[in-house]
Amino acid sequence: MKEITTINVGKSVFTMEVDAYRMLRRYLDDVARHCEEAVRKDTLEDVEIRVAEIFSEHCRSLQTVVTTSMVREAINTIGPAQSFGEYTDEGEIFKQLRYKKLSLSSQDRIIGGVCGGVSEYFGVESTPVRLLTFALIFFGGVSLWVYLIMWAVMPRHEEQ
Repeated sequence: MKEITTINVGKSVFTMEVDAYRMLRRYLDDVARHCEEAVRKDTLEDVEIRVAEIFSEHCRSLQTVVTTSMVREAINTIGPAQSFGEYTDEGEIFKQLRYKKLSLSSQDRIIGGVCGGVSEYFGVESTPVRLLTFALIFFGGVSLWVYLIMWAVMPRHEEQ
């Protein structure tokens, strides 16, 4: 007796053996690792649609279960993951990502570093941020409280 699951592949629903699902998932993950980031999403969608077409040829009724041999056939028809480009280690991708953190600026500060920190976070010059803050403090009133709260709450910038 084999365990089965229901999945959505290429906007079509299929009932698959769990082993077949794992094999397909590994293949799609490998294809994603071999694709350039700019085309990864589109390529995966295209591959899933092609896999769904191949499965549909074999699954004439909703009760037909996709097996590992059907997944192997689909992989052989589409081609190995290596044909989609050069392998990229997922760990390297995550190491390259830098999460932005809103913090007081240690370099670009006049009073408390709030405007400098906000400008670093959004990647803009600090002068317009300072001018906007100045205008809002004198013409809006509430901004002074927001500035003081941000100054008290924002963590200091940590050098890396």
